[in-house]
Amino acid sequence: MMQPTDTNHASNGAAPDRASLVSSPPASPPPPVHALANTEATGGKCRSPVWLHFRKADDYTSSKRTNCMHCNRVIMASGGSTTAMHAHLKKLHNTLSVVVKSAGADSLNRSAELANIEVPFTPEGFKKRLLRWMVRTNQPFSTTEDPDFRWLLRLLKPNLVVHSADTIKCEIMKRYQEEGPRIGDRLCNAGSKISVTLDCWTSPNTKAFMGITAHYIDHAWVPHSLVLEFVPLLGHHSGEDLCEAFVATCDRLGLLPKLLGITTDNASNIDNFLVRLEGVCFSRGIAFDKKEQHVRCMAHVTNLGVQALLRRLSGDVEDAELGPDDPPAPSERLSCITRLRHLVVKVRSSPQRRNDFKALCKACGISGKELICDTRTRWNSTYAMIKRASELRTPLSNVGKMSQSGLPDLSDSDWELLEVVAHVLRAFDEASQPLCGATYPTLNGVVPTYNYLLDDLEGFLGMRDNEADGREKSAIIDRCDPDSKSILKEAIQTAHEKIRKYYTDAWAGMYAIAVILDPRYKTCYYEANKWEAEHIAHAKGALLQPVEEYEPAASQPDQVGIATHLPCAEERSFKCLKRLCVQRNSEVERYLAAPMADPEVNVLEWWKHHSDVYPCLARIARDYLAISATSVPAERVFSGGADLITNKRGSLNEDTIQACMCLSSWL
Repeated sequence: MMQPTDTNHASNGAAPDRASLVSSPPASPPPPVHALANTEATGGKCRSPVWLHFRKADDYTSSKRTNCMHCNRVIMASGGSTTAMHAHLKKLHNTLSVVVKSAGADSLNRSAELANIEVPFTPEGFKKRLLRWMVRTNQPFSTTEDPDFRWLLRLLKPNLVVHSADTIKCEIMKRYQEEGPRIGDRLCNAGSKISVTLDCWTSPNTKAFMGITAHYIDHAWVPHSLVLEFVPLLGHHSGEDLCEAFVATCDRLGLLPKLLGITTDNASNIDNFLVRLEGVCFSRGIAFDKKEQHVRCMAHVTNLGVQALLRRLSGDVEDAELGPDDPPAPSERLSCITRLRHLVVKVRSSPQRRNDFKALCKACGISGKELICDTRTRWNSTYAMIKRASELRTPLSNVGKMSQSGLPDLSDSDWELLEVVAHVLRAFDEASQPLCGATYPTLNGVVPTYNYLLDDLEGFLGMRDNEADGREKSAIIDRCDPDSKSILKEAIQTAHEKIRKYYTDAWAGMYAIAVILDPRYKTCYYEANKWEAEHIAHAKGALLQPVEEYEPAASQPDQVGIATHLPCAEERSFKCLKRLCVQRNSEVERYLAAPMADPEVNVLEWWKHHSDVYPCLARIARDYLAISATSVPAERVFSGGADLITNKRGSLNEDTIQACMCLSSWL
């Protein structure tokens, strides 16, 4: 098992069992339909969605008694608080609409939507719902001017006023300005630190943006991910420009003092961005460490390893995507992957060849599958291309003979080599996929995933023949002929060196903190993978640093009497001694001494039920487990941007795009 050797930074973990990675929390069933509470009759404004399931007693003003509409149980709303009512619904009725407390004036209407409760029609409510529908589904503003659309709305609601396209745009810009401060308040009241992902993107109409997403875990241990800003970028995308745009967004939302982790790709301008950001934070008295608080996107790292492997396999031929009309290079210089790619591109680019291929697939009893072509910037796409081509091997081998167009021909040895390459690339796919989620913790799996991937590559290289899994992977490589085996091992070695380079750079203490605060791992994970004692102690030391910050001084027991006036050197010595004494019976020791959780346990649910037992560690876990392991959340925003800026909407300006992209996440 790969172990860290740099003692200047926090130690990291080891490879996880893939089945033990956290899965998305199961969705709860929708709540039953009930009438809205009569707020006028009972007094007070019932803005919380909990009132969809409770009614106030007749003497509510004096007794604060409420009755559950599901079981008629009496629940006290002491001081007007709905906490006990939320807890009752979640524990006994598993009600979705109150699992997350909505914020803002529209929370009751949103919960009513979930419960299929009819909401009284108002012109203002209709306008808000229309704007929400348009930005979420990327509708053109001119939709409201379509005669058939207006006829349909007025058929449902006579005398309904439908605004023009210009009015709709103005309303969207106005709503964007109104919602911005609310998002800032939401983040400030989150009760935890905020982590972000950011990336840059150029739209189809050649406008540049920086997407920023925020991530945090609320008091109910529910993870949240939302678009923080979609900043238009002018000029060069230098580190200075990125830092200026990022700091301006943070200042507007009051985010900088609460910033914890930043997840980005490995672009060269990011290093300068982090240096600039560290300087800005230092000038304002805000603690920020460009090395300790930066997470390199694990998906980009695995893609770099894959690209290094593919370039080595291609030899001196550039591993680039071939166009449909490009002449084939001499076959003796093309790798099997390049020939397959050229064959796939040729079949996909011609309607006649597509029809021939579909006919061959139908003759083989295969239907509903299309060929996949890989691209350099889309991770795991080469693996997907080879995997799909292997499933369609028979029709794909025959399509060239039918068309008589000089398409590349793949021999049996080529297909066997492609199968071996697919085994190697599958390791990268299995390593990166679980870390691309946004509804469960991912940082706790980064360093273990590094080791998982390195172990697999070492197995293919024959470096783990003392283990059954290693011998199995080595046997896969041994299937190849000597020349192919030599080339393949060189390619795997190149990928191994690339991954190891970024692994040794991943020394930020937050990685060790996330691993130890995963109740399925703790420090036992390091011990099980035979890490040296000094490295395990160093990883534990990374956790003790935030413990000192998060644990209130008043809650620390006075284990050692210290005089109030001591020389500076003696005072430092006594503080170190006191810290050691406190740690002996601290939450950290009690947490590490407790049994590990089952591999199938939901990490956030575990901490939710143990937050009273380990209050300080629970606060740390809420902050650090919210850090994203990849910049995929920002990439998903860009995918939505491509849906917004179509050929028919290419004239949208930067401000309009910014407002629509943000509102689609906020509303």
